[in-house]
Amino acid sequence: MRKWLSGLLVLAMLAGFSGCSSCDRDKKPSEGAAKSEATPAEPEVVAAPDFGGSHVLEGHTDRITCIALSPDGKLLASASWDKTIRIWDVAKAELVTELTGHEDKVESVAWSSDGKWLASGSWDQSVRLWDTSDWQQIATFSGPPGRGLIVAFAPTGSLMAYGGRNGKLFLYDAATREELKVFDAHAGPITGIAFSPKGRILASSGEDKTIQLFDLQKLEKEGTIGAKDGHSQWLSSVSFSPDGRYVVSGSGDSTAKIWDVATGEEVRTLEGHKGWVFSSAFTPDGQLIATGANDNEVIVWDFNTGKEVARRSQHKDWVFDVAFSPDGNTLYSAGKDNVIRY
Repeated sequence: MRKWLSGLLVLAMLAGFSGCSSCDRDKKPSEGAAKSEATPAEPEVVAAPDFGGSHVLEGHTDRITCIALSPDGKLLASASWDKTIRIWDVAKAELVTELTGHEDKVESVAWSSDGKWLASGSWDQSVRLWDTSDWQQIATFSGPPGRGLIVAFAPTGSLMAYGGRNGKLFLYDAATREELKVFDAHAGPITGIAFSPKGRILASSGEDKTIQLFDLQKLEKEGTIGAKDGHSQWLSSVSFSPDGRYVVSGSGDSTAKIWDVATGEEVRTLEGHKGWVFSSAFTPDGQLIATGANDNEVIVWDFNTGKEVARRSQHKDWVFDVAFSPDGNTLYSAGKDNVIRY
């Protein structure tokens, strides 16, 4: 039996979570309330900033599969199939350092909440932990063979999760290197992992066309999204809204879907890409969603209406990942053309 984190430690690491109740949304008018006959107004479409895309970071010699901004937004890490991770100063558009050590393609990268660590997942069946003060590797975690490992850090504390081809989701304390739990998450490969903003829920997407939700206080499964009437092709990513009430999934059916976490119901479908939707990201205020796909396009959507508000077409090949800056004014994208644009 693997080592377990005590209940007190889990609660301490995840303190401060407050869930959103659906009671207010379902509340009926009082019997004496007058019914309005006015037609509800259409939600106002949010105007998108000019996300440009003229800045280019070049240097990788193979596709860039994942990008991640440091908590302060000053550095960007990129994972590539050239077996390296590159760290960029986004203000100067300059390379800070290149991290080597993986023996196969690097699939994912993630920063710890305090920015002191960087984790990378690879096709060499390992997740590696790097100290960002000197960029030295400080730990290695083993994973299943067969494809690149997807890794994510919790928004607070030192919880780290990763998963791969066998559908198992591994939860670790990165500080102590202790394995806390292994979830049997999917009937097939895991394609995306995300922690809720307060860190209570862990979500994963898979080739089985579902999103699985796990309660990190109880260390048990909380629910499944999309098992019925969901995407028609397998999922490639999952991301949380800033308030934690919604998740977005990208799929091979050329759409992204917004889901209500509390009910598991689909809120709306984002249609406009002409190829596989690989990734999604919210602006910090939750008003806009960006998606990247294998039609070489980045599309920005209004969350409330599902309407397209901006499109970026500078990439010459598939767009694998998108990310917003902490202030929401800069949109980063990376892909099969080996470059990052912002």
